[in-house]
Amino acid sequence: MRATNRLQRPKQFGMENRFGIRHREVDERTCVVALQGDLDLASAPELKWTLVELFDKGYRQYVIDLSELTHMDSMGLEDGAALGDVIERHSHVACVIAGHLHRPIATRWHGTIAMTAPSVAHQVMLDLRPDRLARFVFEPPAILLHRWSAAGGMVSHVSYVGDYEGPYWFDGQPA
Repeated sequence: MRATNRLQRPKQFGMENRFGIRHREVDERTCVVALQGDLDLASAPELKWTLVELFDKGYRQYVIDLSELTHMDSMGLEDGAALGDVIERHSHVACVIAGHLHRPIATRWHGTIAMTAPSVAHQVMLDLRPDRLARFVFEPPAILLHRWSAAGGMVSHVSYVGDYEGPYWFDGQPA
């Protein structure tokens, strides 16, 4: 498994900006690209060119991991459209995974699957009415567990954190 790191520190408004891109080969046909730090107007061009460069390497599948981003500025991504445009041009992106948004969500996005993780603290209340303000509830804490295999690709599980009764056999046999 090969890993490569890039960390750039451009100055924006007199302040140091930390943005990094790591990629590692999972197997001969699969590459995980992990973004780290602050993704903003200053780092968006680096992201675009790095993704284009990696997509040209010929892996058959890519996983884009956003879970290590500490900040994502919508000015840099035009509300995600710039990243989505790059991803959409490459049908071999298997999925985009992101850190917790306090609610597990999965959707089709620019030709692939995008997922966000739940939280180990509170969750955002599921309320799909557009006129409602966001609220939180104390649902059980949870994490996403991603497992990659060459044969089956990415399989993601929601795993609840804590002690719960069970396990119990479905047919009534003792645990």
